Amino acid sequence: MPNREDAVDSLSDLDAVEANAFAVLVRAVVRADGGVSDAEREGLASIAAEMGDERFWKFMDRAESVHGKEAVERAASRVERVSARTLIFVTLSELAISGTIVETEAAVLDWLADLWRLEISTVEEPNKG
Repeated sequence: MPNREDAVDSLSDLDAVEANAFAVLVRAVVRADGGVSDAEREGLASIAAEMGDERFWKFMDRAESVHGKEAVERAASRVERVSARTLIFVTLSELAISGTIVETEAAVLDWLADLWRLEISTVEEPNKG
């Protein structure tokens, strides 16, 4: 298991607990709108390539058995490293907005940001005047 101080720079750096939580959260975000869009499929392929195809799909298969908000919260709560939380959140956000983000996907991301106490900032449109 990585040292708790080790930075997570890539999805391939996630330890088993973090990778499991990530897969559970990916499923929660993707299923939030009731279907998987073509853009989300492309995003999943990109995520799998970064994390390691076989490893990613192994964790996704395991995540299939996780149901209910409480089970998702238990998995997410086990992620301790701030750098892992940040990378997971950013990746989930990118996956959600790869198509059109819907209210149910945004709700999952908002819930996760609150759970992990992440400070989320938005980029404002530059003043064109």
